[in-house]
Amino acid sequence: MSDHFNEFSQSSYDHAVAIETKVVEFMNRAYIWMFLGLITTGVISLSIATSESTLEFISQNPWIVMASIGAEFLMVLGLSAALNKISAATAKFAFLIYSAITGITFGVVISRFQVASVGEVFLLASAIFGALAIYGSVTQRNLTGLGSFAFTGLIALILVGLVNLFIQSNSLDLALSVIGVLIFAGFTAYDSQRIKDMGYAFAEKNSDLETTEKFAIFGALSMYLNFINLFLKLLRLVGRRK
Repeated sequence: MSDHFNEFSQSSYDHAVAIETKVVEFMNRAYIWMFLGLITTGVISLSIATSESTLEFISQNPWIVMASIGAEFLMVLGLSAALNKISAATAKFAFLIYSAITGITFGVVISRFQVASVGEVFLLASAIFGALAIYGSVTQRNLTGLGSFAFTGLIALILVGLVNLFIQSNSLDLALSVIGVLIFAGFTAYDSQRIKDMGYAFAEKNSDLETTEKFAIFGALSMYLNFINLFLKLLRLVGRRK
């Protein structure tokens, strides 16, 4: 009886360890791809921001930025909608292409700020992002409500931002940046917990590598967007312009 109980306990322990290992592996995949995306964006954006000839060419051809923004929007929608239909390799390739395109618009934005200031804001955004990502992955609180609140705030932020394009209020623009920081801070914690929950779901189902790879890319895209937007809002708030 005792031996049977010990065998059952050991089996349960081994199963729990195996599940935790798979969850950690899934989360690692998501964050590694997120960092690869950020590196891709960073290399391209810095190349553009530090090249007077490239910036001049883009300023003479404003359609490049507009086309890049449109491509970013369509690729996010397309990647999210087609995730179940495409292969993991296609998802990875699309994510890196998206990161590269973002580097174009990103480079134009950061070219307006002092290099040292961009670096300082990057470190600040990294610290905030890291703390919230860790919180989201370790907290026992259900952050679904926070995610819903952040999504509602994002819709309002976009609508008010569109209105501000016409009224051009500096005070409203500053307020939108502050609110934007709070919204994407909330998204960071929520998405971090969601990635962990996805990891548990796939581990319990013993999902195949192809499926877990694809959804790791989806998690990477979510966290990538959170970091990029958090950084941009902070840059607008505390960045020093040239």
